[in-house]
Amino acid sequence: MGWNEHEVQHIIWNYKQLRNIVRPESMVGMNLKQKLGHVENMIYRELPELLKKVAPPNVYELTADFNAEYEKFKDFIIYESLIGKNVVGLGGGFSSGKSSFLNTLMGAGEILPENINPSTSVPAYLVHGKENVVKAINIFDACIELDLEAINEIAHGFGAVGEEEGASTDSVQLGHVLKNLFLETDLQKYENLVFLDTPGYSKPDSEDYSAKTDEKIARQQLNTVDFILWFLPVSEAGSFTDSDINFIKSLDQEIPITVICSKANRRTEAQRTEIEAKIREQILVENLNVKDVFFFDTESPDGLDSGKIYHMFDEWNRANYEEEVFAKHFKRLFWECRSYYKKKKEEAGTEIRNLQNALLLLENTDDIGVYIERVKANSETEREEMNRAEKEMIRLQTEFFKEIKVVADEVGIYMPEPKDIDVLADKITNPLEVLRNYNVQHKKQVSPELREKVLDTFRGVKPVFECEPGGSRYKGIISGLLEEISFPQEEEIRFGNDLNYHELVGTILHGTKLKNDKLAKKGK
Repeated sequence: MGWNEHEVQHIIWNYKQLRNIVRPESMVGMNLKQKLGHVENMIYRELPELLKKVAPPNVYELTADFNAEYEKFKDFIIYESLIGKNVVGLGGGFSSGKSSFLNTLMGAGEILPENINPSTSVPAYLVHGKENVVKAINIFDACIELDLEAINEIAHGFGAVGEEEGASTDSVQLGHVLKNLFLETDLQKYENLVFLDTPGYSKPDSEDYSAKTDEKIARQQLNTVDFILWFLPVSEAGSFTDSDINFIKSLDQEIPITVICSKANRRTEAQRTEIEAKIREQILVENLNVKDVFFFDTESPDGLDSGKIYHMFDEWNRANYEEEVFAKHFKRLFWECRSYYKKKKEEAGTEIRNLQNALLLLENTDDIGVYIERVKANSETEREEMNRAEKEMIRLQTEFFKEIKVVADEVGIYMPEPKDIDVLADKITNPLEVLRNYNVQHKKQVSPELREKVLDTFRGVKPVFECEPGGSRYKGIISGLLEEISFPQEEEIRFGNDLNYHELVGTILHGTKLKNDKLAKKGK
């Protein structure tokens, strides 16, 4: 049986799209590889060689997150519309309602594919734009242009022609050929936000598992975003599973998470109240970094907590973009490794001194002395090895930021000078988090008397810091305040020096009060 005209045109369209999707490396990809050649040599050859010799225990997570951030950096270079925007990552289990939520947000039906096979799911960036533009990066690093129809064809099956039994052709799913999709449309109204629809996560023993939904891949994708929406279908468990809890705990704790309880119309209002109470209890008990819990259903896009969700997006849309975010994320690997080398070097030095003192106490050089000398020699070797590794890591860090800054400057991505990288505030060293971990590890509790100490220090004091909110002068006031206060060194907290909390807090409070008094006098 022959094909009719419509089917012939569909066959031609399929062929053109297929040729486009699988074409080899484009000039964009080739130019990018050439510009980043030295950087990639450091990432994929020099760094692994050094870390193979000596590395911190969490080296796999560090390098995986670093590589994911690098891939995101390349996405921003290839698709420059992402630059200067905060990224909202949609996470959760596979088929938890993420794509449906974004389609509802745009009010445009099924632009993003829903109910697809896990192996064909493709991470998709949703960006505000004046026209509908679809681009993708394939596994050959070619940047290709697509049309909206092709998105669903890629996800659900490509090449099917004919509807009569025995006359149709089989479809081929090509999601595995693409790394990322970029959809720019005016239906996405938030100009300063980018939504990243991830495939979701699943464990190897799950029926939804595929390479693209591997929880390690999902974790790396979400650790590169600025905000996370975690989708939890209330039609199923109605609360966090152990897998959800473990996954959320493994994420960067600096990234705020909002839970979206999807498919919520399938539960009554009373059931939703009970579900929310249970989820909030889990958040408290498990100490999860979740800021809020909202209910949503695609069947009532303006009902339930939709208004609160859209208000939250409005606030995020107005939020400042953190220009240093790439530099901070890239720095984490270097900083963690260097801190580890420094710590091990100091431990070896302490051990050497202790062993030397032990030798001095021995009256005769006997078998014990020989053994101590051997252990001391091993410690000296370890200290020298750590010293070499630290110096090499410093060199790699300087070279990396020097090279990547050249490419970043071309497209307008802010990348500080290599000499400025070390003074960046570390995203991973949230002082409260460090102190909290310190308390847990050392079984310490902060005395309730500290609250009274705060009240006593500032009783009768009129605060003046807010006299000039915003602007460079206000920044100067705050910077001056921080410079005059003797905060403890991060190493003192992280590496086990015993802290006198009363003395520590007293120092900080006293310094703050003095600065406040100075400002008050200037204002008179």
